Amino acid sequence: MSQEAAPVAIAFLVTGSLGDHIAAARYVRDLAKYAHPFVFDVYSSRAAAARWLFSAFPSCRACYDEATAWDENRHNYKLGLWINQFVSIDRDHYDPVGIRAANAVLADVANTIDKAEAQYDLFITTSPRTEGLLARRAHFMGIGRNRISHTISGLAYGGDEFDVGKLGGVLERFELDKRRYITVHNGFDLDYSFLPPEVKQPSPDRSTRAYPAYDRVVAQIKAEFRDITVVQIGGQSSQSLPRVDLDLVNRTSLGETAELLRGALLHLDSEGGLVHLASAVGTRSCVVFGPTPVTYFAYKDNINLPPPACGDCWWATDDWQSNCPRGLAKPQCLSERTPESIVDAVRPLLTAALAGTTKRGLRERFGLRLGAR
Repeated sequence: MSQEAAPVAIAFLVTGSLGDHIAAARYVRDLAKYAHPFVFDVYSSRAAAARWLFSAFPSCRACYDEATAWDENRHNYKLGLWINQFVSIDRDHYDPVGIRAANAVLADVANTIDKAEAQYDLFITTSPRTEGLLARRAHFMGIGRNRISHTISGLAYGGDEFDVGKLGGVLERFELDKRRYITVHNGFDLDYSFLPPEVKQPSPDRSTRAYPAYDRVVAQIKAEFRDITVVQIGGQSSQSLPRVDLDLVNRTSLGETAELLRGALLHLDSEGGLVHLASAVGTRSCVVFGPTPVTYFAYKDNINLPPPACGDCWWATDDWQSNCPRGLAKPQCLSERTPESIVDAVRPLLTAALAGTTKRGLRERFGLRLGAR
């Protein structure tokens, strides 16, 4: 009796920010559903985040630090896929014949990616400097950030929410289990690893992505909604806000942050990784957009606030996140966004929450009206 062939082993090279990793996890989820069976290893520029995101996948074998392991190991796989804003085949170690012999469906997906790469070669070879141009192309195609790798691969998109694993006792430990609360984040997240060393990561007080007046937003929300607790989350790029009820900056793991987002009525943030994480656990965000394009990054269920002026200068310059490409000391796209306009945008949802509407009911009631792009 012949033995069944071992599943194809895939190497996923995942680079970029937390948001890029969450988009990659959605892609792997949907690829696994469509082209099962295969096993995979992840090589990531953020190995700890990747380990948390991918280890719950039954077909995930291991997660490695890509900087030290990718070049050493990629020849061991019949298929290697680089996932960032796009998905691309590692052509140096691509075995289409061997893949087809073991998994014809996976071979078809790889062939689709192979054929599509000619259309995306400019973006792949010049990433990340041409990502702003890629976003414009995606917009004309009618797709957003969460679907672009799926489109390249011919895969159906399985939705924004997915199982990132659950940690028990997080809300109880921070005494939030019996409170109605919102989360706020004023940091930023970006991978500069592709750029020359002279292009430095911006400091917490000098980022064109971070909305500068969340302290005033928090003050107005607390004055109007006294029964809602305001919790600040974030890491090293965040600056503590003086008026929040609970400051958890640098005090939680990624898994704990996910649980805090899962239990929140709403998440307040600029466009970034925690917005993507909130969408994965089913929580809506009010997102203040500035340099990054709302047409590319907005989730339809969120309250998406486009810049009142300028904006959409993502990768117009290498240091766009540190310095306004127009040379302004305070980027107009965010400095002209008033705290009052943010409070006005979230008021209907918070009012309904205090009236006892469930989280699911909030999504059904306000999803179409407030979530429009």
